Amino acid sequence: MTQKIVVLKKALGERIKRLAAKRNIPLSKLEARAGYSLGMVTRWTNAEDDENFDIFSKLATIASNLGVSVDELLGVGEPKENAPNVGESDLISCIVDSTEAKKLQWMEIDWKIVEELPTKPLLEPEERTPTGAWSVERGRLRFVLVAYCDDLDDEDEPMGLRMYALAGHGIPPQPIQAETTALQALYMMIQLQAAYQSLVDDTME
Repeated sequence: MTQKIVVLKKALGERIKRLAAKRNIPLSKLEARAGYSLGMVTRWTNAEDDENFDIFSKLATIASNLGVSVDELLGVGEPKENAPNVGESDLISCIVDSTEAKKLQWMEIDWKIVEELPTKPLLEPEERTPTGAWSVERGRLRFVLVAYCDDLDDEDEPMGLRMYALAGHGIPPQPIQAETTALQALYMMIQLQAAYQSLVDDTME
């Protein structure tokens, strides 16, 4: 019988950093794509105790007992025809990619627009506090991304994100449902763009 497999947090973090460096992929990009906060992988590697990463240990143990890889267990790499139809998530991915390629320029928006939107975040079960909002235009549509978080200084505080499509002509805002990781990646890219622009502005003064 297969023994329980233990995945250690520090060892996993170091492995991720090594693989990312080998492939010339910035850790910040990996973290954003996965929905982690900036610097999370580094915090894993700096952990004083190489503690058990319980959720990954359980998955690895299940996969080992079944005689399959973790990829196979999670359905990673399945043919597209067998994958679920993500629909609107494809739109989010397109916007994320366009943002990363600097083809779209997100702008912070007036809070009056946020006040007119439904306040209940799509990805959170309870009411949250709006903490930031950005918009971008793509064709005839205007997309608005709103972040909800009760405490931005607490890295463990869950964040809700919701995206809306505004078509104009008095049409009500349409919320767009998407995977949390896609919205987190988009939010991180907007934040990084804003930070970079602020740095450029400070340098030019």
